[in-house]
Amino acid sequence: MNCHGNCLGLRLAAIGSHRQDVYEQLTSNLYQNDAVTSEAAEIAMVMLRSKSMRAIEDMVAVSMFTTSYK
Repeated sequence: MNCHGNCLGLRLAAIGSHRQDVYEQLTSNLYQNDAVTSEAAEIAMVMLRSKSMRAIEDMVAVSMFTTSYK
């Protein structure tokens, strides 16, 4: 399965949409601790300009959780 490509396509299609279902799907991929998949699943792009505190908190948590170099 090409998780990286799927996440990238979904993220690009939903950029700035603030869609909660897309946000949830991409968030589940962030915690795989895989640099390539995590990079493609950046939830900040979906929630762009939403001022969502949950999205900000999730991005901070992911940055502290991940051990990948990216």
